[in-house]
Amino acid sequence: MTSLASRPCFQAIIPATLALLLAFSATDFCAAASSTFYGDLGYDGKVNVVDVQCLNLVVLWHASLADVPPPTCLAGPRADADLNCDNELSFIDMIIEYRLALEGKLPAEIDADQDGVHDACNAVFES
Repeated sequence: MTSLASRPCFQAIIPATLALLLAFSATDFCAAASSTFYGDLGYDGKVNVVDVQCLNLVVLWHASLADVPPPTCLAGPRADADLNCDNELSFIDMIIEYRLALEGKLPAEIDADQDGVHDACNAVFES
């Protein structure tokens, strides 16, 4: 059995994630989209590069199908990481998290009301 770290998809994500962490580690990108802080996986009140890294780990954990607990950076349920509310954890969720952390908003194509929450998730994340 090969380790997760030896898989090509894992090896490709690590350099990009490290580059983002180094480039933005001193900056606090806050995108508090709603009262539940959509995208805030660590429950620290902000969406930033730490949440991006956490989601990368959660998606890799989910894809590995390993019988181990989720990464400890995920403070809430697995559903918190499903940022497009399609009941899957995928690269799409990672792109959404990147946009939230680095730009502070989502494109109008997936967030028509520009509230910072994917349109498919409005009923879940808005109070």
